[in-house]
Amino acid sequence: MSDGILDAATPQIQSRISKILAERPIPGVMIGVVRDQRLAYTADFGFADVTTGRRFDGDTLCRVASITKTFTGTGIMQLRDLGKLNLDDPLVRFLPEFKAIRCDYGSPEDVTLRQLLCHHSGLMGEPPMSHWETFDFPSMGEILELLPQIAVVIPPRTTYKYSNLGLSLLGEVITRVSGRPYREYIWTEILEPLGMASSTFELTEALTERSSGRSRVATGYDPSPYSDIPTPAVHKSMNGMAAAGQLYSSVNDLGKWLALQFRTAATARAGAQILRGATLNEMHQPQYMEPDWATGYGIPWRSNRIGENVYIGHGGGLPGFSSQIYVNEHYRTGAVVLTNTGEGRASELAIVILETILAEEKKAGKRLPSEKPTPIPVDWQRFLGPYLWSLNTVQHIEYHNGELSLATPATSAAPTMISRLRATDQPLVFMVENGRYAGEPLTFRQAADGKIKGFSASSFAYRKLVEI
Repeated sequence: MSDGILDAATPQIQSRISKILAERPIPGVMIGVVRDQRLAYTADFGFADVTTGRRFDGDTLCRVASITKTFTGTGIMQLRDLGKLNLDDPLVRFLPEFKAIRCDYGSPEDVTLRQLLCHHSGLMGEPPMSHWETFDFPSMGEILELLPQIAVVIPPRTTYKYSNLGLSLLGEVITRVSGRPYREYIWTEILEPLGMASSTFELTEALTERSSGRSRVATGYDPSPYSDIPTPAVHKSMNGMAAAGQLYSSVNDLGKWLALQFRTAATARAGAQILRGATLNEMHQPQYMEPDWATGYGIPWRSNRIGENVYIGHGGGLPGFSSQIYVNEHYRTGAVVLTNTGEGRASELAIVILETILAEEKKAGKRLPSEKPTPIPVDWQRFLGPYLWSLNTVQHIEYHNGELSLATPATSAAPTMISRLRATDQPLVFMVENGRYAGEPLTFRQAADGKIKGFSASSFAYRKLVEI
């Protein structure tokens, strides 16, 4: 299927990424671009294994680390939708052992599932062990035994405090509420229905077999600033912290994961629609915002604003690997970047990809003077013009690019707001599709001579000022 926007952006993406990697080489990168429901473009740079010269492809597996958290959050939301828990339930309802923690602020009962999902619980970031030095990660049993040494160290809900520990405990919640081991639950309820058949929590011999050159797993490397030959990184299981970062996946599989994020109109969970659309929207919406409103924290997605563009995503990093997924909901475009080094440049590359594509989208959206405009339906001509409400608020009815819309003019405090109007079987009644009056009818009022006198929306009555 042709995609003129992506076709125009692809050479720029290749050039920009090649330039970045030439300045700061890393062993290998695999990228993918999702356009709504399809993985529309993939490209590889460098090597999945430097020694053998093996290249990346769409099925090459990498550790995606903390991207795992988006799957853990999805599992919690599935159980919520089934009525088995509420986001504002205290963690102790499901893990009574959590009562043993020390609380410098509040009590253990104050720590909720929602706070943990959004990293606003105030909980310590890690179990009190040396696992990030030895890379020997604790079992869940060991984590639970350490709870008396764990604390809520800042007031909950006050600021972002990333907690691998918190997401690990949510994995145990999934186990106890569902009655199935966390990894089995994620496979059965999320990965398998989505067709993410390559994704796994543990590597099998078939996946890692190298002697025949058939290994499907990228070799992870430590950063090597002083040599062209990188050193393979330590590679150990996260054990009881699996829900925070154990997953292996590929560009092809993560493309399916991003495509799901655009299916927000679905009214029910069924098959590959592993969450209803309203729940997906809820997960994407920030629950907490930074004071500058540039960053928001969802469940457990993170929102970043760059200029006019908002990207919802999650990254991950472990020794030997860094990864990033982002989606822009407005343009229904997503990016996947997997690298086999822990240097952590995946986010930078993903933003380069999306900013390049969205720049092309915006250029294409600006109609050139030579283009023929869409004629307005004759009966809609009388709707156009400015309308005034009693508190001196002006709204415009406009017709652009084949759509009738309600426009709130820009002010020093806010940009122009455009609400799309959808025709109904009643000539004077339109449904508002977005904005303040979304889901409600906008009804035009006409005089005996057929001229439009005004309109009403959500009980607000506007009168028309002039004929256009």
